[in-house]
Amino acid sequence: MLNAKADDANSCQLEQQHVFAQYDINDVTKQGNKTLQQLNLYRLDNQVIHQYEHNNIGLWWTKTSHNRLMLNRFFDHEKRVIEYQADEITGSFDWHTKYQLINEEFLTKMKLVKSTGEACNTEQVLTYQSAETTYQLVWLPNLKLIKSLKVSQAEQIISQWSLVKYSLASDKAKEKFTQLLDYKSTDYADIGDNENDTFYRR
Repeated sequence: MLNAKADDANSCQLEQQHVFAQYDINDVTKQGNKTLQQLNLYRLDNQVIHQYEHNNIGLWWTKTSHNRLMLNRFFDHEKRVIEYQADEITGSFDWHTKYQLINEEFLTKMKLVKSTGEACNTEQVLTYQSAETTYQLVWLPNLKLIKSLKVSQAEQIISQWSLVKYSLASDKAKEKFTQLLDYKSTDYADIGDNENDTFYRR
């Protein structure tokens, strides 16, 4: 039985490296306005894509063998890719946040309320309370996926993430990365040398 559970866990570890997942993200602004966005997450080994549904532009992250992050920004309509070097990237360099959409250090601070299921179906309910904000997370630890996340202030939900669907060992993820390999790529540092290209004039 222990070997069977270990095999299941190992299978999950392999399958969560090739994933397509889609999220609904509901946010409420300080003015009370509500927004709904749909985020697609693609994972293929050491590569991750974040792309909002119906958005032409996406971010394609790669973790190198030296644990550095490389970023490509792609444009589906134009079939173009702009490549950025590590020193040209602004913002977070945290691979875990790119890969699983939540910071690993923050996860370790959360309190485990309960755990159910086994192997790929394991679910953890976790909470965290800061001075003004409450976080309620349903986490799929063996898949490294958020199932749901609620962020509340003054007993009002200001942000809510919901996992709409996902597929493991996903052909959809492989197809997306294969598609990007056919796009025309340009190094960010070389854009100035391509001023006659109408794509860069926008």
